[in-house]
Amino acid sequence: MSISHTRLSNADRWSELCDKQIAVLDRLSASFPERSEQIAALSHTWEVMQQQVNEGKSMHSLAL
Repeated sequence: MSISHTRLSNADRWSELCDKQIAVLDRLSASFPERSEQIAALSHTWEVMQQQVNEGKSMHSLAL
């Protein structure tokens, strides 16, 4: 099996990290409404990464 098809051994930790980053960004958006569009884009990137990690994709195959 190639590296690009190997599931992350620490996928649960990556998913937790994504949750934390999304929560931080949500708080930032509330504190800095003038930056909400940019913060939403960053948050979306973390959401996509979390979804891909939860689907069992490796870091090499993540499409951000």
